[in-house]
Amino acid sequence: MEHVPGTVLLDEDAAHNEVATHLKHGTGKQGHIVLAPQPSEDPNDPLNWSLWKRDFIFMILCYGAVLTSATLIPMLNPATVVLATIFDRSITDIVVMSSYAQLSTACIGYVTFDLK
Repeated sequence: MEHVPGTVLLDEDAAHNEVATHLKHGTGKQGHIVLAPQPSEDPNDPLNWSLWKRDFIFMILCYGAVLTSATLIPMLNPATVVLATIFDRSITDIVVMSSYAQLSTACIGYVTFDLK
């Protein structure tokens, strides 16, 4: 990759002159790249977190999203007859609706955790 995702490569002269010395640059091979957005000095800034911490928090958020959506489907199953009566639809239509929700939850959960 020519550019690191989430960064902007400025003009070489503008990025390394005396005026831009206060700007934070990448590390290692990307040391010539000026970071945009600029990380603050706050240790709670997500741009300053270590890689394992960012990955761990991302995993927790993904797991929470899957759990949130996965708990709604079992609550729909006992209410199938009631929902069919309220919406004046057949029980088959209500079961298909909850099955699609369950299928999408299963697929998204796998894709989300398999992003690494």
